[in-house]
Amino acid sequence: MRLLSFFVSLVLIATTFAGCKSRLKDSSVETDKSAPIYVTEEGKQSAKQDESKNEAAKSKVYKSELGYSLTYNPSVLTLDKDLESERFTYNSNQKPESSVCVSVSLHPNEDVKILSVGLALQSDVDDVTLKEGTFGQKGIKSMNVYYEKEIDGIKKTFEFFVFSSNKGSVVVESVGYVGIPQKIKDEVEKMLGSFTI
Repeated sequence: MRLLSFFVSLVLIATTFAGCKSRLKDSSVETDKSAPIYVTEEGKQSAKQDESKNEAAKSKVYKSELGYSLTYNPSVLTLDKDLESERFTYNSNQKPESSVCVSVSLHPNEDVKILSVGLALQSDVDDVTLKEGTFGQKGIKSMNVYYEKEIDGIKKTFEFFVFSSNKGSVVVESVGYVGIPQKIKDEVEKMLGSFTI
């Protein structure tokens, strides 16, 4: 009996420290549901890894007719496309002003620098960052444009990556807002980081 009692105690301790919920069928063992549950750092890391594996399992590689590919999660991003552009919108029930999306458009007869300057000028704001940089999984040489603009009381963020491909100039636009939840930001950054041509 003491051995059984000792075993049950070990199971309860292991369950508590691993952050798992366990249903004990033995009616002689009762747990206090109002008692705090303590989770170790190891348990938190395990939960994060499980969540990452689940998210990775939902992701898929998308190969576009525009000449690029990327990895995205269709359970949280909706793809809309036409002949020369494609748009990935984060699924949310927030106001349209605070929508989060990534657009990819092809400009066959446009120069990268002219497009970049045009994007900076059309912003209609004074504080625009325009610089050379890299983009995507393989560090594609690009012109990067960034600015923030208040629209209907929400401070929107606009980031553009403009670069050459064998089909012409490509513009990747990422639209978000100041204070975007980290989970959404991570999803968009992961997608942008997987971009290849």
